[in-house]
Amino acid sequence: MQSTIERYREHVKDVETDNPELEQYMQNLKHDTENMAKKIELLEFSQRKLLGQGLSSCSLDELLEIDSQLEKSLKNIRERKDLLTKQIIVGQIFQEQIEQLKERERQLLEENARLCQK
Repeated sequence: MQSTIERYREHVKDVETDNPELEQYMQNLKHDTENMAKKIELLEFSQRKLLGQGLSSCSLDELLEIDSQLEKSLKNIRERKDLLTKQIIVGQIFQEQIEQLKERERQLLEENARLCQK
């Protein structure tokens, strides 16, 4: 059993060293993984600051930058809220107009039926 495992390991080593493209690809994947891990760490750190955690270690410039980011985010949220509110209002207006037109249609159909009976 042990000899089979050793032969497998030797074979895997031979395959890995025989294929430089595979080795380069693996190195690129490792590099990308490290970069992503660093980005995730920075994003989590930034998120904690934006949530108000760990602000005691921040300089005045960092606090001002955080304040600026929060203000921009709040402005964007308010703009989206206003846009959605306007869309809802327009939708309600259209709904009211549809109801009025349906009522007008009903009235015209009644009048038409009445005129046809004469």
